[in-house]
Amino acid sequence: MISNHPLNEVLTCPEAAKMYEVTEDKLKRLCREGEFTKDEARKAGKYWLVTKQGMERMFGKRANILKI
Repeated sequence: MISNHPLNEVLTCPEAAKMYEVTEDKLKRLCREGEFTKDEARKAGKYWLVTKQGMERMFGKRANILKI
């Protein structure tokens, strides 16, 4: 796997919730309410996708981010 590939910067809500230790419901609510910018989150079908950059802006940089 290429570590600097752009797809590695995009997370599903379940992945992001686990990595940043927040609930999926909270992330989905923040996405629906427009708390993430249009470049940080979008809906793909029935799934919300968020960027690591957006998660860091909202929740801070994590020293011990879990590897998914």
